[in-house]
Amino acid sequence: MCPVSDGSSARHRRVSRQEDLLALLSACDAVVPQIPNLTWIGDLQQGDGGKGAMVDRLAPFHHIIVRVQGGENAGHTTSFINEKNETVVLKNHLIPSGLRHPGTVGVITGGVLVNPEKLLTEIDEMDSEGFDVSGRIFLSDRAHLVLPMHRLVDHLQEANRGQEGAIGTTKRGIGPANVSRANRTGVRVCDLEDMETVRLRLQENARLFGLPSGSVHENYAWLSTFRDKVLAIAVDSVRLLEVATEEGYSILFEGAQGPLIDIDHGNYPFVTTCPTTFHAVGSSTGIDSSQIHHRIGVLKTYQTMVGNGAFVTEDTGALGDRLRTVGKESGTTTGRPRRCGWLDLPHALWASRRNKCTSVALTKLDVLDEFSSIGVCTGYAYHGEEDLEFRPDEKYLSECTPIYRFFPGWLTSTNGVARYSELPVQAQNLVDYISDYLNLPVSSVTTGPRDQDILVRPGGEIETIYSSRSSRRDIPVKERVVVFCGAAEGGRPEFQQMAAELGIECAKQGISVVYGGGGSGIMGSLADAVLAAEGEIIGVTLDEPIVRELTRSGLSELICVPDMHDRGLRMQSLADAFIVLPGGYGTFQELLYTITSAQLGLHRKPIVLLDDTGYFEPFFALLEHVRCNGFIDAGSQLAVRATTVKDALRIACQSSNS
Repeated sequence: MCPVSDGSSARHRRVSRQEDLLALLSACDAVVPQIPNLTWIGDLQQGDGGKGAMVDRLAPFHHIIVRVQGGENAGHTTSFINEKNETVVLKNHLIPSGLRHPGTVGVITGGVLVNPEKLLTEIDEMDSEGFDVSGRIFLSDRAHLVLPMHRLVDHLQEANRGQEGAIGTTKRGIGPANVSRANRTGVRVCDLEDMETVRLRLQENARLFGLPSGSVHENYAWLSTFRDKVLAIAVDSVRLLEVATEEGYSILFEGAQGPLIDIDHGNYPFVTTCPTTFHAVGSSTGIDSSQIHHRIGVLKTYQTMVGNGAFVTEDTGALGDRLRTVGKESGTTTGRPRRCGWLDLPHALWASRRNKCTSVALTKLDVLDEFSSIGVCTGYAYHGEEDLEFRPDEKYLSECTPIYRFFPGWLTSTNGVARYSELPVQAQNLVDYISDYLNLPVSSVTTGPRDQDILVRPGGEIETIYSSRSSRRDIPVKERVVVFCGAAEGGRPEFQQMAAELGIECAKQGISVVYGGGGSGIMGSLADAVLAAEGEIIGVTLDEPIVRELTRSGLSELICVPDMHDRGLRMQSLADAFIVLPGGYGTFQELLYTITSAQLGLHRKPIVLLDDTGYFEPFFALLEHVRCNGFIDAGSQLAVRATTVKDALRIACQSSNS
């Protein structure tokens, strides 16, 4: 007779199991919210649009970052400035992007094909860059492993296809590994618990691919090398994510590649052997994909492609070369130069529908800065007739020619622009057209590769994520105050004391400081105080060796510009307000440039002169003298005075938000 149970022991085991899984998430930062963010980031082209960078930017607002599918054939690049003012570039192929942010946990699902050697190497590389991910990265115990025999077969198959028939794979073994999976001879992470099962699977795969018997021993020895380290991070990822969702953790799902190369929906046979659309989330994670309300499609402002297959807007001449050079377009995984051309909007519309996107994140707008005319494909000419529909069919696409609409360029740098509203009107017009064509809001635009080079559109989906109660941390969009001051100490100790007090108060209020980058005098006192109080301070200086030598080290960010004019423009674009401390020629040049720009209507940002010693009294007397002689409007007051730091910041912040 079967024993009778009241179910209490089973419930106890389930609770214990859930507690064990939650313990794995102890590295997550801050209080878990009641309503989680569930966000998916995917591509609206072939890939290479900047998904990794976008995931990195959104990572601080989520607890868990999940790599959904693909393998090491997908490369995701992130770029940022470290505490030494050095540009750091991370290129991950298996590790989820964004794990450089403390308090985040990464999960690699069973939908990812994993080369264990590559995965462990990436973990070591993160550690060497100063980002310890131990205890913060977990691998699905059901993920299939990519073996040396798979990579060998991939090379042989691609070579046998010849130049005309080659798919253009990365030769990372992904296709053959999927063959093993479909043939039910794949080696999974959990299979490493029983190495005899592994040996039998290797023998079956050797027969399947026609490899010599010696390959079994070689692959077995190779797997044995990584076995213990792989098993140490193995988890039931489906149950882990299920528990995390139930407990309210915010999760960011990172897709790989784009719909054009999806095995089912893409331009067959020039596809990868994995699903690449949003729908892969459900099968690989076990999460109900209808719960993911933020589905953001990343779209580059021009078109690129790696590998073979039809590319309607490809330009093989000067335009393609220029886009490739300016955009630094080479594959993260293979280093192959990417094929380039103007943006293909019918393709993007098709991709956004396949992915059920809720908004679009445009990337690399800055690459178009120096183009006087910018093309956008709005349809195709097919056998003499206009066709507005994209169809993922090689024969059809190879016989299409693009129909373009051209937009005037803006011919000025957008890199360093602080707010979307400050983009050139021509750039905003292009963004609006893309949004209208796709019938989707554009929630952000990037103007550079670094994590801070993102312009969030007010009221958009990404701003919602930034401001949501479900953020992993309370990370507001910081006010930025530009401070003009002297590089000398001046004749009174009060000057440096005021600078230090201003720096401390800005850090305390979470206000980012922008200044000239110097490390001496009043500049140095300001920077020292901000950094000592763990605030953010950005230096903007000339890209000249003699100037860089005087720059303070350890700034939050250092921006180098070619000349004084560009320096003034850059500081104005970064500013929400200006505060002026005592200084010499340079300080007054910056002050008068800023006042003149306000007089011309180029900005409406507050300008506050901060001084409790009377230093600026002669300056205001001079302005009054000029006003009395009819050179300044009697009603004009473009700069105001403050005698305390708190008053200066109150005036600056209230005015900038009004």
